[in-house]
Amino acid sequence: MELISKTIGECLKERVHLSGRCTAIEMGGFHCTFEQLDRFSDFAAARMEEDGVGKGTHAGIWCANGP
Repeated sequence: MELISKTIGECLKERVHLSGRCTAIEMGGFHCTFEQLDRFSDFAAARMEEDGVGKGTHAGIWCANGP
């Protein structure tokens, strides 16, 4: 297996370009497309940056399993 030199964000943008309207997450009655997931990740990143968590900051997210 070969490692790639891409961030998670770069991989997501590539997936959006290839299959943006396909389902990315489905759980229970919830589902969202790769386009929706990309918009949500941009929103979450902006909120984290407002709280002082920016590029180069190591952060972990602890939550229950779910969308």
